[in-house]
Amino acid sequence: MPTLTALRTTAGALAIALVLPGIGARAETAHIKVPKTVVSTAFNAALASMKIKLDNYGAKHGTSWLDQQSTIVMPGGGTKTFSLPESEYDIGSYRKLKHYIDDMSTTSLSAVVVGDRIVLNVQFESQGEEIKGKCVRRLFGKWGECSLDMERDIHLDNSRIEMSVVPVAYKGSISIGSPQVDFKTDIKIASKLCQAFSGICGKIENRIKGEITKGIETAALAQLKSAGVRDAVANGVRNAVPFKTLIDPKWTVKSVKSQGSDFVVTVERPDTIGADSVSTLSLKPVVPKLTTACPANVKLAATIKMKHAVSGTGRLTYEDGSTSNVFNWSAKKGQTVTSIVSRTVKGQPGKTKKGTAVMKLSWKGTDGKTYTRSSNIAHFTVTCTKAAGGGIALKK
Repeated sequence: MPTLTALRTTAGALAIALVLPGIGARAETAHIKVPKTVVSTAFNAALASMKIKLDNYGAKHGTSWLDQQSTIVMPGGGTKTFSLPESEYDIGSYRKLKHYIDDMSTTSLSAVVVGDRIVLNVQFESQGEEIKGKCVRRLFGKWGECSLDMERDIHLDNSRIEMSVVPVAYKGSISIGSPQVDFKTDIKIASKLCQAFSGICGKIENRIKGEITKGIETAALAQLKSAGVRDAVANGVRNAVPFKTLIDPKWTVKSVKSQGSDFVVTVERPDTIGADSVSTLSLKPVVPKLTTACPANVKLAATIKMKHAVSGTGRLTYEDGSTSNVFNWSAKKGQTVTSIVSRTVKGQPGKTKKGTAVMKLSWKGTDGKTYTRSSNIAHFTVTCTKAAGGGIALKK
């Protein structure tokens, strides 16, 4: 009676057919709705360490108290110094008022959503006289400090910087796009100064607001546009809670679009490898009923259709419970391939043997579990004929 021996081309034909022309990209595109409040919370967390100090007031030197000590600290941007001008206002030809900001720092940061933008409100402390006022006058051709004892300091209320940004895809995450900066404050000037010099207070207020605003906004905008800050914000958003529960830090953000109360985040993420990653697996004999001289080579056609790019191991099991050697396999996304494997049959002339084979593939899923798929049962028969002395089958 014919006997069926082990699989002859274990990894050979199968591996070649499945591996070439390459494993392909293991990625899929998904569009995920993320509430805008989640994104604003992520930006708030990413920029939580931001600090701004406004200070250009120091010791007197000559007829000036200007000492540039203003700094802005942002994640990824380090500490940057910037200048605020000495605000100077002429009162006639013999007297000047000079104003300086004295050590005014930010205390809090909050983020809100306005349309398609995230608005970061950076609040400054509000205590004491934030602007120091000094007076110099010319007497006998020489400038010196005024001797008149009058309150010249100015109080700033509700001082804040509004930083408005559009969330954009950046280096696989979300970061700052189209930044805008707006410094706002309410100025309170001592009433005695206003009474002493009619009409002066409105002009001083406009001068101070204009000069201070320009310096602060220019410095903050430069930082928001810097690569270091944008990199740090991207990293902070990527790992922020609860943002990372919706957008896995390992995914690649491709675009961000505003849609109602959500941002639609388009991501490229690894395929979720699971039970359906191998769509179909079939096995059939090339010649179901083979009549030939033995030993005979029984060819089996294995066809695999892939949903995702997967690799794993496989084995054939036969009708008598014996198995082939374990072979490795891999196939790229969307690929359908057929490979020929073979089995050797030995037997006596005139005898017929019925055989079966089942192919089973195994692979690891994204969740770490092992998934398997088995083919149908392939049925075949081999009838051994008498052979001539040269090994050529003799047909009746």
